[in-house]
Order: sequence, then C-alpha cells, then structure tokens
Amino acid sequence: MAKLITDAGAIDLLCRTRQTAEQRLAQRLYLAFSEGVALRNLQTVGARVVQEMITYQDLPLKKVLGECQILDIFKIKRFASLDDILAKSTRLTPSDIADIIYICGEWVLAGGGTKGGTWPANEVQGAYKVGVTPGQPVKNGNGWAARHAGEAQRAVWKQEPGGRYRGNWTAPMETHIAQRLGPASTPGIAGKRSLEGSTVLKLDRLFGLLRGADISGSTAEGASILERWGSDILHSAYYLLPLATLVYNAHHTLLEVALTLSLNRIIDYHIGFYTTLLPDGVPPELDAVVAALNDAESETSHFVVFFENSQPAGCLLFEQTWEKNILRQSRFGRAVDMLALAQQLPNFPSRGDVFDLIRTQALTLAPGLPSDPVVAKVKLTQ
Repeated sequence: MAKLITDAGAIDLLCRTRQTAEQRLAQRLYLAFSEGVALRNLQTVGARVVQEMITYQDLPLKKVLGECQILDIFKIKRFASLDDILAKSTRLTPSDIADIIYICGEWVLAGGGTKGGTWPANEVQGAYKVGVTPGQPVKNGNGWAARHAGEAQRAVWKQEPGGRYRGNWTAPMETHIAQRLGPASTPGIAGKRSLEGSTVLKLDRLFGLLRGADISGSTAEGASILERWGSDILHSAYYLLPLATLVYNAHHTLLEVALTLSLNRIIDYHIGFYTTLLPDGVPPELDAVVAALNDAESETSHFVVFFENSQPAGCLLFEQTWEKNILRQSRFGRAVDMLALAQQLPNFPSRGDVFDLIRTQALTLAPGLPSDPVVAKVKLTQ
C-alpha cells in the first residue's frame, strides 16, 4: 500500500534526494562520454561540424558567432575561433562538443549552409519530427533524415497555447545541485527558469523534480546534427549525449531532455525508471552508461507530491515491487502520456488531482491508496 507522508521536512528530503541523484547520474554519463572510443567519436563529429561551418563562412554564421561571442559559449575559454577549434579538435570535451552543436543549430536555423544545398536549413527543424526507431543504430540510416518527414510531431511548446513557457529571470542554483555542476561556468537554468503555466513545471512539482528551463530544443537540434555528421560512426546510444552535457551543466533537467527524446521516439522514458532512457543496442565503449542507469534506477524512490495553497501538503511513496511494476507499465509515469495529462492539471496539483490521476491512469494502484489522513511512520535519511 502506498505510504502517505505529510511531514514537510520528509517531503523536502525526498525531493532533494531525487534531484541530487539525477544530477549525480548526469555526471556519471558525462564521464562515460569523456574517454576512449566514445570521446574520440564525438571529437570526430565535432571536427566535421566545425569544418562545414568554416567551409561556408556565410553571413548567418557571422551573425551567430557574434551573438554567441564564442569565448563565452565555450566556457573553458581555450578557443579563439572556429579554426582554432578545428586545429585542437583532439582536445575537445563533451561540453565543448555540446557547444559546437548549439552553435551549429543556431547557424542552420538562421539560414546558414543553404548555398549549394547539401545541408538545407529545414533539416534541424526536422529533428522535431518523428525520430529514430528505438534500439536501432544511427548508422543503419533509420533516423528522421532517412524517412519521409510528413508525420510531424513537434516539441511540446509548439502544441501548447502561448508558446514557450520559459522566462528570462535569474534564480540561484539550489545548493545541492550547485555542488555537483559540470564544467560550464553559468548554468542555463539559473537564468531561464520555467514559468507558471508550463506543463513541464507541473510535472516537476508532481514528481519532486528540479525546476528547470522547460523542454529542451537543443536536444532536438543535437539529435539531427549527430545524425547528419555522425551516422557512419555513432550508435543510437549517442543520442544520450545531452543527458550528460546539458543536464550535468544544468542547462536543462533530465526530464526536459528525456521528453524531447521521447517525443521524437528515440526513447520511451518513464519518470524515475532510468533504464528506459536507453535505446537498445549499446556499443562496448558506452557500457558505463548502462551501469550508471541501472545503478540510478535501483537506488531511486518512487513518489508523487500534492499541494495545498501552493505548498507541498503530502506525498505518496510507492515502495512495493508490485507498485513499481505498475508505475513502469502504466500511463501514470510514462513521460509523453504525463505531458498530455498534465496540461489539464492546475499549477499546483491537489491531493484530489493526484488521486484521480492514479485512479484513471494506473487503476490497479487505486486500492492501495490511503483513504484516511494517517501518516506513515517512515524514516528518511540523506
């Protein structure tokens, strides 16, 4: 039976523990992409992207580089220009490569690379369409670029009224996250948090997750760029690169990246079940990714939070194996389904909202819901 917890300190500890665990997972993923064959493959792709931008040297590129102020985008500040990056490509880190992907995405979206026609500007937007078949390697040519693009499934901000729910307001990083940040000097989340009305923010609150910067467009652009320049050497597991770079550097949360990958049918993420982040068929150089996801999933707690007067009023903690199995298999917890369902929730889901969701989306859990306000005697440790 699900345990009902109403102690504010216990709820806060559960949430902080989950948030810290996801940041720790991102760090382990970053390390997995930071060595050996995996890093060399990414460096090769990064060099190819830079070479193509250098080849064009068009007005959109100059505009984007001016806006990016390249030494600020490359936080480690080891590069003076694109030519310098190309000359030092064997020194590129996963964070550097994520920055190259960002600049390339901005370049293409600005209309760059269209003269001569091997890299039309609409191909990055194509990343928002139906993605790869889960479990298949990129080099099998089954990505969006290899298929008809008629089955458009845009990122969620294209579906929600009002456009993006992301604000330009500054909020200091939470201490338990700030202590575990990657090499970027300025976390993107610190300056662009999601706004009230964001469906993703509702999910953050419901599942006790970090408040981020709403769904990740950079992840969609990155998927298309990895396919365009890495299809001959990369496997589908490399689509998880933004889970390492964007999340570890706190530009987006794990959920925001996983939602984009799930909307594009690259994975089918179930919140808190981290092994569902992985496409099938992992190359040997990324075995550490599998280990990290398995460890994170085995150590996590599964719970949902409800609110009263915009403050956490309680949470349901699911500890039994049968409960976790239902959560993993039902719509309640499946990221793409929850994204749709949460659009109908208030900004701060109440106890009734949460119980109704469980009853309608994970019916077999309903008999195990607490029917009275008795608080479970639960000891929680850091």
